[in-house]
Amino acid sequence: MMRTHEGNRPGSNWQFDSDRETLEGLGRMARLRVGLSPYMKELARECSSTGLPLIRPLFFEDESSAYARRAADAFLLGADLLVAPVLKKGARSRSVRLIAGDWVHLWTGKRFSGGERVRVRAPIGQPPAFYRAGSKWEAVFLAAARSSLP
Repeated sequence: MMRTHEGNRPGSNWQFDSDRETLEGLGRMARLRVGLSPYMKELARECSSTGLPLIRPLFFEDESSAYARRAADAFLLGADLLVAPVLKKGARSRSVRLIAGDWVHLWTGKRFSGGERVRVRAPIGQPPAFYRAGSKWEAVFLAAARSSLP
């Protein structure tokens, strides 16, 4: 999570412009977000017409999975993008359990099966993210990822 404002204690919180690496990382994530705009616009339309949230718990797409019902460290962005943020300071990889279906790692293109626990590299700027194999949004996801690489 990155805020682009200083907050109420700017002297004790890391700022988006605290150093070149952070500023470049913010730029990469902004390009990723802009690249995802067509998908995000569709999710907003879906939310408006159905009430489904843009950010969803895993059980929205895998009701039968006990793991999906209790997972608190991963989420879906719409139905086709699974994100598992790195929550441990200094970690450069992350273990992720995937929900039902086939998933493709956004950064490497490696394909995985649902229910599988996988470990993926997670350098800063490449959070563990997987898109649903066969998604009509695949080209958007891949272009967005490419645009955000250093």
